[in-house]
Amino acid sequence: MVGSNQTFAEGASINRPPLFTGENYPFWKVRMQIFLESVDRGIWDAVLNGPFVPVNDVNEMQEPKPFLNGLLMKIGELNMMLKLETSYHLL
Repeated sequence: MVGSNQTFAEGASINRPPLFTGENYPFWKVRMQIFLESVDRGIWDAVLNGPFVPVNDVNEMQEPKPFLNGLLMKIGELNMMLKLETSYHLL
């Protein structure tokens, strides 16, 4: 088995991003952009513009929405629905 001991650091793979070795940054940047856009087009926009942070308008000021609080409420609602016997109880 030739090459069975090879370790692939990077390559033409959809699972591994291109490896930056410290040389030829412009070429690597284009490859990384293509790799990220192949996963999701919005990822490259987040790299350029930063992440999208949902906000609440409170007293003419914008405050970031609490992420964990909303997530915990959704999990609690889901657990409550799972305990119901029929969908009739949802009404």
